[in-house]
Amino acid sequence: MTENYMSFDSLSIAVKAGAAEDMKTWYGAFGWNVEKEYGDKIYGDIVHMDFTRPHKIEHKDRLQLLQVRFEMLINLIARAGRRGNVKTGVTAAALFLLGAAIVVCGALLAIWSDNAFYLACGIIVIVAGILFWIVSYILCLHMRRNEKQKYSVLANVLKENIKNVVKEAASLTGFTYGIAEQSKA
Repeated sequence: MTENYMSFDSLSIAVKAGAAEDMKTWYGAFGWNVEKEYGDKIYGDIVHMDFTRPHKIEHKDRLQLLQVRFEMLINLIARAGRRGNVKTGVTAAALFLLGAAIVVCGALLAIWSDNAFYLACGIIVIVAGILFWIVSYILCLHMRRNEKQKYSVLANVLKENIKNVVKEAASLTGFTYGIAEQSKA
């Protein structure tokens, strides 16, 4: 068993099931071969893959550097996708709570009113709170659309960088598979 570690390097990854085929191909460009592939015991959409490659290969230092860049780009795409929704979500929640506070204040003013003036003011505040919700909803939709567009541009740039890194690795290892068609990340 010890000799095997001297002759081969090993790598284990866990990815979403939809990205498993691309990962096998991409890691193949870095000289890795799939030894074992299995599903996760807890999460049905996760696939575990164990790779090996000969310990002594040409251009190993450059391949390792390219692999680090590749993995950083993959992680940046995932992080950008998660963070894209956070700003809109937090803003929407804050605006919803503020609108709810306005409506509650208007309702309390209307309920506790002693005369018609305070009742009318309470109703006006309730209507203002509802209008605030509507305007906030429209603004959040616009904000979400802008975030999706921004993420799309960022993701396309990162995917192009991934393609270039994998192409360079494939040229070093002699791996061929039609890299031009690989554009998903």
